[in-house]
Amino acid sequence: MSFNIREAVLDLERHASQQGWDQPIRMYALVPTADLVQREPHLAEMLGISGDPAPDELTPVEQEPLPADVPLEETLGRIMWPEAVAGCAIRVSAGWASRREELEAFADAWLAMAAKHGRAA
Repeated sequence: MSFNIREAVLDLERHASQQGWDQPIRMYALVPTADLVQREPHLAEMLGISGDPAPDELTPVEQEPLPADVPLEETLGRIMWPEAVAGCAIRVSAGWASRREELEAFADAWLAMAAKHGRAA
């Protein structure tokens, strides 16, 4: 199944813009909204969901802060997601712009690994 990542990214951007500049790296699990509401019905009202969510809708769920003393690539390489998670998003501060190519290469390698193990990323 393909998901509407656009709306999830816009939600993350709205959330991040309220936090201000130079925030620490934040990671979000991207969970199919329909699955989330089915597992945790009390969240529907909190998220402003009424009725049945679209099957391709994703909800970003902020994760615990990443360790500051471990390189990002190493931390990401150790993360195991449950089957309910369709993907993840990482928000980095403007200071990471100089490492864009490095982050994109890491993302490509991570996607290849996920595909090799039969997990859609």
